[in-house]
Amino acid sequence: MRTRLNVLLASSRSVAGLLDHGDVRLSDFLNSGLQSVIRLTDARLGRLGNERANEPVEVAVVPKSQVALVYAQHELMRPADRRISLFVPKQTTGLLVLVAGLRLRGHAHATAALNPVELSRLVADRESRFVVLTDARLSLDVEGVTEREVGVVMVNAVHIQFVAHDAIVAKSATAADSQPTALAAE
Repeated sequence: MRTRLNVLLASSRSVAGLLDHGDVRLSDFLNSGLQSVIRLTDARLGRLGNERANEPVEVAVVPKSQVALVYAQHELMRPADRRISLFVPKQTTGLLVLVAGLRLRGHAHATAALNPVELSRLVADRESRFVVLTDARLSLDVEGVTEREVGVVMVNAVHIQFVAHDAIVAKSATAADSQPTALAAE
């Protein structure tokens, strides 16, 4: 499977390109210890929000340790019926995250609610581990003036500068809880 990605680096630069991650989910590919780099084809190096400054390159190789966050532009989705046996119930926690100077709001999904102890463990982790946030909104500034929806985002825990429960996201999750329980792959 090939996915067109936006990869935001810890240096506030971005790389966009195609990632071939085979038959595994993008989050599993990123968290795999087998690769220490992300190889993007048909790539563009630049700065997020300034499309004119992007420079095309045939292949970009990015060390995972320098990746702050990743989100897909386009992905061919596998049918859910092929993965249904992997689904387990999850609890949703609304989070506000600051990573590489960018503000993110989104939903984290875990087998239990993310309490302050779990949040501490998340930011204390010094290994590249990508945490998935759904229904994510990305702001290029901390004030949230330029906020935009990015869908599903994978955040490298090493580059998290701040994390807290988000009252705004929690309200939308509470409204969604009146809907049938969402299931996510473990």
